[in-house]
Amino acid sequence: MKIKKNGKTIILTESDLQKITKTTLNEQKSPNLQSLWYAILNNHPELKDIKPSVESAVKHIFRNGKFNSGNMIQVCEKTPEFCKVAFTTPEVMDKVFKIV
Repeated sequence: MKIKKNGKTIILTESDLQKITKTTLNEQKSPNLQSLWYAILNNHPELKDIKPSVESAVKHIFRNGKFNSGNMIQVCEKTPEFCKVAFTTPEVMDKVFKIV
């Protein structure tokens, strides 16, 4: 594919386009996950010091930007206190539904 920009021609291969698409899609997913773990921490400050962290738990549950119920079961078995409270507030669930 050829693209003209400011009088210059840039040639992009199919591989280049795939990389650009993948990067763009990943960048769009990340802020949603970030806003989810911020919402969890804002609504449930008692989870701030859990191990694994809220951030890593959310990333594991939403592996590759997609909800994975098997991964959620793993997180809930490892840190039941996280699952008991993390997804109980409307503000957090609103963020979850924006991702799913």
